[in-house]
Amino acid sequence: MSVSYTIIVLWQQSYRSSTELSCYGSVNKKSDDLDIEALKTIVEQQAARMATLEGELTAVKNEVTVIKNGLPRSFQQVAFTVRFSTDENLHGILISSGQTLKFDSVITNLGNAYDASTGVFTAPISGLYTFHLVAMVPLQARNLDLAVIKGSIPVDHVYANSQSPDAQGSTQYTIHLTAGEMVWVQQVGGDGVRGVAFTVRFSADNGLTGIPIASGQTLKFDNIITNYGNAYDARTGVFTAPIPGLYSFFLVAMSPNETSPLYLAIVKNGVQLDMIFSNGRSDPEDQGSTQITIRLAAGEMVWVQQVSGEGVKGSNWTVFTGYLLVADKPS
Repeated sequence: MSVSYTIIVLWQQSYRSSTELSCYGSVNKKSDDLDIEALKTIVEQQAARMATLEGELTAVKNEVTVIKNGLPRSFQQVAFTVRFSTDENLHGILISSGQTLKFDSVITNLGNAYDASTGVFTAPISGLYTFHLVAMVPLQARNLDLAVIKGSIPVDHVYANSQSPDAQGSTQYTIHLTAGEMVWVQQVGGDGVRGVAFTVRFSADNGLTGIPIASGQTLKFDNIITNYGNAYDARTGVFTAPIPGLYSFFLVAMSPNETSPLYLAIVKNGVQLDMIFSNGRSDPEDQGSTQITIRLAAGEMVWVQQVSGEGVKGSNWTVFTGYLLVADKPS
């Protein structure tokens, strides 16, 4: 009996264990199913909420666009004030015919619509703009006429009379611009400078042999004594007339003691105007000189060119001078 009892007890324990394990496993499975269903529900709710938020965000973006487009222009700040950084006293800043004035000193440039490298203002947005321009004519310049230009068309002018000391002209103009349209200031009449003069020479001497020069060489005088109007370029040796008028040029040169005779020509645009001669070794320290007066149009060039001879005395012995006698009257 003890054996039988023992078997029954063991069976009952096994049965209970089996039942308990079975029940335990069944409870956990149901719990997992419930958790998954709950998570699915939460995910679906979050997805729906996300879709709602995306719709609301799109609506807000649309409202911002509408508000931005409807803002008064004062909220989209565009403004600039510019001027020249130098004065050049009585002679003013040189400007040529039809030149766009490039004001290099930028005081204010809200919206970065003014470009100092070109002198052009480009409207960043469409709207009504006001431009104010004031200009003073130099004492030694011709009458000054500047135009406010929109897309190559003059829309207003500033005029100053050179016969009135420190005369100023000014204007204010209001105009509608579409985004991308450009406005600038352009010279119409006057030159900004009337005093034009230069005196140049060589900085070295080189003694008895002088400064060597080659056949047909343009003499590049590197020592600038005077250069009113900055019309002489030491890099090229060329004078370029900044304005039309009557000019006078003077050239004096000495040939070195130990070189052949020297011939130099004053040349205008490749054409010889006049020539000087110096003996060289046959007449030590001989000098030749000439002076010529000629009318030049703006942009025409004058220089000194070797015709014959292999050297020229430098320093004070060879000097080239030119100056404006009378500027042409504006048409």
